[in-house]
Amino acid sequence: MFKRIKNFFSKRSKNDSKSGISIHSNGSEEIYIDIMISDECEESIHQFSKILSMFNPAAFIEINNILKYQCKTNQEQELYLKIIENFIQESDESFFMSGKKSSEPCIEPDQML
Repeated sequence: MFKRIKNFFSKRSKNDSKSGISIHSNGSEEIYIDIMISDECEESIHQFSKILSMFNPAAFIEINNILKYQCKTNQEQELYLKIIENFIQESDESFFMSGKKSSEPCIEPDQML
């Protein structure tokens, strides 16, 4: 049992990771985002899409812009499309919808001019 706990808290090597996102700051107001995808296999793309779905929509848009720029400069637009397609398939529409849908009108008829 203690061996299992020890393995849980042991430091893993970076080679074990297929994909990941690191967010850090260097003390100024600049925020840096490191995106890591080890290869273009389906498993890595699927894991990265799951990581993207954990962020709120505003952070997702920021990370998406960085990812799109990096893929464009490295001539890997196809990888970007695979990631976004997988993300859309995995997430539901509530990810981008704020608030709840209501059948009630926003303005009551008696409030109209």
